[in-house]
Amino acid sequence: MKVRTQLFEKDILSFWVLTDPHLFQDHRHALLGVPTWQSMQAVESALDVDTDAWLLTGDLAQDHKVETYRQLAEHLTGKPWFWLPGNHDDPAAMEAALGAPVKRLLGKHWQVLLLSSHDPGKVSGWLGAEELALIDSYADADLHTLVAVHHHPVPCGSYWLDHHQLKNGDELLSRLGRHKKSKAVLFGHIHQELDRMEGDIRLLASPSTCVQFAPQSQDFALDGQGPGGRYLALLPDGNIETRVLRLAPEHFPADIEAGGY
Repeated sequence: MKVRTQLFEKDILSFWVLTDPHLFQDHRHALLGVPTWQSMQAVESALDVDTDAWLLTGDLAQDHKVETYRQLAEHLTGKPWFWLPGNHDDPAAMEAALGAPVKRLLGKHWQVLLLSSHDPGKVSGWLGAEELALIDSYADADLHTLVAVHHHPVPCGSYWLDHHQLKNGDELLSRLGRHKKSKAVLFGHIHQELDRMEGDIRLLASPSTCVQFAPQSQDFALDGQGPGGRYLALLPDGNIETRVLRLAPEHFPADIEAGGY
């Protein structure tokens, strides 16, 4: 498997993480009351520092259309950005519009492995053998390692969402645990922020750029918080500096009574 790699000659790697925008070819369309193009662009406008690149961690197009992905690529022209497919995406349409995915971002002290957890026809995620093999191929390098996937590898505490997590998340964490410089797993999918440790691995989830899911919910429920993104700085000593940026909720109110989508 040929692995596309992007090299950054940087001591500190920094990113804005934007996830789950659920875009439509028709920019007038909304998801649960939130116009997704407008909310994503508003989040972009609020980003308050420059970074080396942006990470887009899945569910980029709600309508799965090649044209939607092309519009996204045109919108992001001039910015370094890298993408993952989510369960709502069509990987073939993504590649037709965006080209073959970059799988490894390489700095002086860190590497970021971009793994696809898309499982065709399913809402839940699965890492295939080729994706898992990337960990064994590269995580023994003398580099701190962050893995980015779409799905959450362990339960997040929302019963309905946890039915649709990464089904072999234990295998992901087990493989990372074999490598002393494995540091973190970054993901989207849950439309909420999360920052906690699972053993020696830090788990980081980012808010969606559109609707937010209520934490610790038994059934589907929306949260009243505004859309946002996450800032990441990967430091030479293996530490991670991170914070979440959100818009004021009144700018993009969701249909809080919605029972699903």
